[in-house]
Amino acid sequence: RSTQRKDLARQRLAEAGLAVPDFRVLNIKIGLSQQLKGFRFPGVIKPLMLSGSRGVIRVNSVIELKKALPRVAAIISIASGYDTYETSHLLLERYLPGKEIAVEGILDDGQFRPLAVFDKPAVMEGPFFEETLYISPSSLTESMLKKVYDYIQLVCRAYGLKQGPVHAELRINKNGLWLIEMASRTIGGQCA
Repeated sequence: RSTQRKDLARQRLAEAGLAVPDFRVLNIKIGLSQQLKGFRFPGVIKPLMLSGSRGVIRVNSVIELKKALPRVAAIISIASGYDTYETSHLLLERYLPGKEIAVEGILDDGQFRPLAVFDKPAVMEGPFFEETLYISPSSLTESMLKKVYDYIQLVCRAYGLKQGPVHAELRINKNGLWLIEMASRTIGGQCA
């Protein structure tokens, strides 16, 4: 469940002591002013349950957030199989700059084994985060790859994952490694 719902994912990482961007769960059915108290833009809004970057939009201000909400609300309103909470709430988190990568691996009795690391060549700054090209092998150094694998191992433990495939997307910047999302499945779409 932690790999499926973005708000729960952020909570589990924070509880495990891993760095997460400032985030809020916004109820799109009520006013925003109290919900946004203390939040510093730029941010990114995300549906709680969708994948493939559907409904993910960078917002640089409250005005941009208010303009983007109807678009995301329309996307989640037609999503099937989600409960009322998941279709009335969004995740707002602080935008994370940096290089983006995707990592595929397998968990075997709790041990992460990497299969592939892909660089995302386009700098994803928004406002939309379209899935584009992946390049392999990665341009990361061996020492950085080791840090990535160790970090993913910590994320898997935080989520309670022990067996099966893992797809992770990360940002790397001067402040370290940041999980964008992790799925307890292989990479989706045509990428697989």
